[in-house]
Amino acid sequence: MFFPLSTEKKTVQRWPIVTATITIICLLLLIVTNTVMALQRREILELWMKKFGIESKYMFDEGLGAISSKEAYDKFEERMRAGEIIDKDSREYKIWEEVDSEYRKKSTSTIFHVLGFIPSKFWRVHTLFTSVLVHGGVVHFLGNMWFLWLLGCNIEDIWGRRNFLLFFFAAGIVATFLHSLINFGSEVPTIGASGAIAGVMGAFMIRNYKTKIKFFYFLYPHPALMGTVLVPAWVAMGLYLLFDLFYGVVSFGRATGTAYWAHVGGFVAGIGTAVAFKAKGIEEKYITPKLEEGIEAVKVSPLMDRAFKEREKGNFEKAVELLEQLTSQQPENVDAYREMANIHTTINNPDKAADAFTKVIQLSLKKGEQEAALNTYYEMKVRNIPLPLGPDDLYGLAGALYRKGRVEEALQMYQQLIKKFPDSTVASKGVLKCATVFGERNQHELAMSAYQYLLSRYPDIEWKDMVVSEIESLKRKMSKENK
Repeated sequence: MFFPLSTEKKTVQRWPIVTATITIICLLLLIVTNTVMALQRREILELWMKKFGIESKYMFDEGLGAISSKEAYDKFEERMRAGEIIDKDSREYKIWEEVDSEYRKKSTSTIFHVLGFIPSKFWRVHTLFTSVLVHGGVVHFLGNMWFLWLLGCNIEDIWGRRNFLLFFFAAGIVATFLHSLINFGSEVPTIGASGAIAGVMGAFMIRNYKTKIKFFYFLYPHPALMGTVLVPAWVAMGLYLLFDLFYGVVSFGRATGTAYWAHVGGFVAGIGTAVAFKAKGIEEKYITPKLEEGIEAVKVSPLMDRAFKEREKGNFEKAVELLEQLTSQQPENVDAYREMANIHTTINNPDKAADAFTKVIQLSLKKGEQEAALNTYYEMKVRNIPLPLGPDDLYGLAGALYRKGRVEEALQMYQQLIKKFPDSTVASKGVLKCATVFGERNQHELAMSAYQYLLSRYPDIEWKDMVVSEIESLKRKMSKENK
């Protein structure tokens, strides 16, 4: 037994959103379809038992036993339907015919028949897509999704999300097409993402042919022969392709539980796409430049890298100097300020550490990263570093605390803002927030005091009419409470 564990390239520049989404959709469909299928199988089994209950009376007389071939049983059924075994006018035949008809109808209208691709019903184009996302069981799902995650993340990263999504379904369609040609007229539904994933394997085989894949091997029945081995992608994927080709040829014309020719079709699609991209320079000319424009990965700049190395050597002043150069070039580089703050904390320079940490909070709030801002704020408190926060910083942190459900802490920070910076542009907003929170908590007297203070301290606020309206509303509520 050989099982792939990992690839040499374990990091990607972009989150594999398409790969993850396909996996989640397949998981949800697995739960739904297998739940429905379990109910349908039970119903089909009950019908089969009724049917067999009648047929069993005549099977042995017709030379059929428990181990008779499918062909022999099919002939027996044909004779049953023709009325050669039971008289068509008999009551027993009519019961059998009704059960047989219902059994065949239920057997060919399962959830897999609805969502799977059936070669004899090739005009149902939508099933080219739905069939790729449906799996017959947990093992089928886990095997496919493991290969998709192992290789798909990398191809998605290289070709981009939209291109990968189109390629994935195109490979699945090619795989289904070849399977249908080989099994033309078949009424057995084809399900599973293995054809599309074979396409990903084929693309990986060409695009990353030198990349080594780590395999776990276990050679039964010799338990001692087990371990891991690194195999180049072109060898590993090539062996998978040869395996599918071999079993596809060996089982040609016979029904099997695995669509080997679909795998071959997927491989052909993947290899063909990767070769075409390489020959035409599509990746270099069109895909890579486009992806670089919107790249999501945080690339470590050379200055940051040098600063890390100087810090590891203990050259803290040099590291800070490099980080200051970086922040002058990239004034919104949060990571640079955070590293600077950590170094100043290490060398016991609390004032500069506080300035750097404050900058981290300001930039985090500006970018909408409220959790990061709050974490930095708490880190400063734990380290007992002075907090030189301005009015906008306090207002932003208070809002973040409120949205996180930390209402008491938010109130304290709003009150700190009002006390320290009463003339700031956000102080009046802080008072309004306090009044609003008190009102939400039915602390009407506190809310009234806050609104009245707001009008007396900031008489020219633009939302004065709204405050007056709130005061009148509070008066009515308090009047009712006092009655």
